[in-house]
Amino acid sequence: MSGTGTTGGGDVVEAAAAGCDCQEAVDRLWEYLDDELGTEETARIRAHLDGCTPCISERDLDLTIKVVVRRGCREQAPAELRLRVIEQITALRVAAGTTTA
Repeated sequence: MSGTGTTGGGDVVEAAAAGCDCQEAVDRLWEYLDDELGTEETARIRAHLDGCTPCISERDLDLTIKVVVRRGCREQAPAELRLRVIEQITALRVAAGTTTA
């Protein structure tokens, strides 16, 4: 999971308090799981996940996908392919109306 983001003290607390909605949490979930977000963004996503059962379920599903993919292929996909896959997943979620809880 992502780092705790303890640098900046009050800034992180304020960012987490500002929160985010389900749309942002799901849209940024892969970045969150890959620890690619800044301290404030990580705190906001974590604060949302702590209180949102549908988004926690989405996180768990994405974690499972990551484990299966990691097990299935030991090579790392090129960045361009990874971006295309994420874009397609997002497009499918939007089309299915599952991006918000």
